[in-house]
Amino acid sequence: MHVHIPLLLRRVQGRKMVIAPNALDGELPNATSKLQQAVIQAIVRANSWCKLLEEDGKGSISDLARKLEIDNSYLKRILTLSTLAPEIIEAILNGEEPDGLSLNRLLKPFPESWEEQRVMFGFQNSKTEQQSIES
Repeated sequence: MHVHIPLLLRRVQGRKMVIAPNALDGELPNATSKLQQAVIQAIVRANSWCKLLEEDGKGSISDLARKLEIDNSYLKRILTLSTLAPEIIEAILNGEEPDGLSLNRLLKPFPESWEEQRVMFGFQNSKTEQQSIES
């Protein structure tokens, strides 16, 4: 006898989680979220802090860190997330990022080019692949 149960294994906050399939009538109640809240929170902070820097005009990162009462190096690391490709941010917000994409990995140096970011983080230019499939 073989039993087949469709499921998804995903790393969430450094731990492997089993994501159960949808129930027949919709989402499973009490199921853990597929979203990485720490990553989402860091992206939101990055964009918020970037906006504060732009609004101030003359302010520096050091000034903003003092104003927010946070470490200067932490602020710089988080601010790099504001340069992520929009498709990467959208995938993270939808819980559709590739396995292994964590906040720790996102805070390591990455290229400025959005195409190079997609390759580095495992988003193999899905738009180009979709266009070639449709053609």
